[in-house]
Amino acid sequence: MPIAHDDPFFSAKSRLQRAEEKISELDTAIWHYRDKHPPDLICEADEPDRRTKTYKFKFTAPFPDSWTHLPMEILEATRSALDQCAYAAAKLSGNTRLKATQFPIADSLDNLDNPITGRKVCKDIPDAVVAIFIRFKPYKGGNDTLWALNKLRNSTPCAFFRSRCEAQTSPFAKVPRSTGELTGLDPIFDRANELPFARAPIDEHFAFGAYPAFNIGFEEPR
Repeated sequence: MPIAHDDPFFSAKSRLQRAEEKISELDTAIWHYRDKHPPDLICEADEPDRRTKTYKFKFTAPFPDSWTHLPMEILEATRSALDQCAYAAAKLSGNTRLKATQFPIADSLDNLDNPITGRKVCKDIPDAVVAIFIRFKPYKGGNDTLWALNKLRNSTPCAFFRSRCEAQTSPFAKVPRSTGELTGLDPIFDRANELPFARAPIDEHFAFGAYPAFNIGFEEPR
């Protein structure tokens, strides 16, 4: 939906709209990769005893660089929308000085006072609006989503985080003649471009459905 240019929150809404566009672009990139480069389903004996075997997805094509760049752009646009809201609120209040109009986020409730009264990042925003921001609990242990968004956005100039791929498997169904067990694994993508997702005794056979589901993630913010 087009955003009216005379909307006081035009910039903030535009940044959110941009984030939504990038999310759609990322979804398309993932589906395109999945359709064009389906992984091979392999089963290998586990060394050294070879008493068990592991079912894996083998990826033969590298993941696109867009899987790293697009999430960063989504973070930047979303975090920027918060500051744009703060700026618009300050401007609507009639303030003419609009340099310190940042949405405050801290590592803890005790530290929230630092950006507000210490560094004074909100000094050009009306106190009533700052009070509303505080009600969102923008700190770790309060609103962890806002805190993580801020941490990840602030990390983007330093380094890019590698994408991680996880798998989801449909409920396992044992072949009637099988007496062994098929054990689901925590499906974490490894450096061999493989995604192990199940393990079974070497001589047992199973019928089951499995498919990879891609989840773009980041290192846990600290």
